[in-house]
Amino acid sequence: MEPLMQRLLESQRAQQEISGALLQQQVRANDLKEQELQQVPKSRPRAADFIPKLGVTDDVEAYLHAFEATAAREEWPRR
Repeated sequence: MEPLMQRLLESQRAQQEISGALLQQQVRANDLKEQELQQVPKSRPRAADFIPKLGVTDDVEAYLHAFEATAAREEWPRR
Protein backbone atom coordinates (compact mmCIF):
# COMPACT_ATOMS: atom_id res chain seq x y z
CA MET A 1 0.00 0.00 0.00
CA GLU A 2 2.86 2.38 0.75
CA PRO A 3 4.28 2.30 -2.82
CA LEU A 4 0.82 3.19 -4.13
CA MET A 5 0.53 6.12 -1.72
CA GLN A 6 4.02 7.28 -2.73
CA ARG A 7 3.07 7.22 -6.42
CA LEU A 8 -0.17 9.09 -5.72
CA LEU A 9 1.75 11.73 -3.78
CA GLU A 10 4.27 12.10 -6.61
CA SER A 11 1.45 12.36 -9.13
CA GLN A 12 -0.24 15.02 -7.05
CA ARG A 13 2.99 17.04 -6.79
CA ALA A 14 3.52 16.80 -10.54
CA GLN A 15 -0.03 18.02 -11.16
CA GLN A 16 0.53 20.95 -8.79
CA GLU A 17 3.72 21.89 -10.63
CA ILE A 18 1.95 21.73 -13.97
CA SER A 19 -0.95 23.78 -12.63
CA GLY A 20 1.48 26.37 -11.27
CA ALA A 21 3.29 26.57 -14.60
CA LEU A 22 0.01 26.94 -16.50
CA LEU A 23 -1.09 29.68 -14.12
CA GLN A 24 2.18 31.55 -14.66
CA GLN A 25 1.76 31.25 -18.44
CA GLN A 26 -1.79 32.59 -18.21
CA VAL A 27 -0.67 35.52 -16.06
CA ARG A 28 2.06 36.36 -18.59
CA ALA A 29 -0.40 36.09 -21.47
CA ASN A 30 -2.84 38.37 -19.66
CA ASP A 31 -0.09 40.91 -19.02
CA LEU A 32 0.95 40.87 -22.68
CA LYS A 33 -2.65 41.31 -23.81
CA GLU A 34 -3.09 44.23 -21.43
CA GLN A 35 0.06 45.87 -22.78
CA GLU A 36 -1.15 45.32 -26.33
CA LEU A 37 -4.53 46.88 -25.57
CA GLN A 38 -2.88 49.90 -23.96
CA GLN A 39 -0.76 50.50 -27.08
CA VAL A 40 -3.76 50.55 -29.41
CA PRO A 41 -5.02 54.13 -29.70
CA LYS A 42 -8.57 54.51 -28.54
CA SER A 43 -10.66 56.37 -31.04
CA ARG A 44 -14.25 57.36 -31.14
CA PRO A 45 -16.41 56.14 -33.97
CA ARG A 46 -16.66 58.65 -36.76
CA ALA A 47 -19.78 59.64 -38.65
CA ALA A 48 -18.24 58.03 -41.74
CA ASP A 49 -18.38 54.71 -39.87
CA PHE A 50 -22.18 54.97 -39.87
CA ILE A 51 -23.02 56.94 -43.00
CA PRO A 52 -21.46 55.97 -46.32
CA LYS A 53 -20.95 58.53 -49.06
CA LEU A 54 -24.05 59.59 -50.92
CA GLY A 55 -24.49 57.64 -54.11
CA VAL A 56 -26.38 58.56 -57.26
CA THR A 57 -29.18 56.11 -56.47
CA ASP A 58 -29.53 57.10 -52.78
CA ASP A 59 -32.53 58.96 -51.40
CA VAL A 60 -31.21 62.43 -50.60
CA GLU A 61 -33.87 63.15 -47.95
CA ALA A 62 -33.16 59.87 -46.12
CA TYR A 63 -29.44 60.53 -46.35
CA LEU A 64 -29.80 64.02 -44.88
CA HIS A 65 -32.01 62.70 -42.10
CA ALA A 66 -29.45 60.01 -41.22
CA PHE A 67 -26.64 62.58 -41.35
CA GLU A 68 -28.49 65.02 -39.07
CA ALA A 69 -29.42 62.27 -36.60
CA THR A 70 -25.82 61.08 -36.45
CA ALA A 71 -24.52 64.64 -36.06
CA ALA A 72 -26.98 65.30 -33.23
CA ARG A 73 -26.07 62.06 -31.50
CA GLU A 74 -22.37 62.78 -31.80
CA GLU A 75 -22.83 66.49 -31.03
CA TRP A 76 -21.00 67.14 -34.24
CA PRO A 77 -18.79 69.02 -34.73
CA ARG A 78 -17.06 68.53 -31.38
CA ARG A 79 -14.89 71.30 -30.17
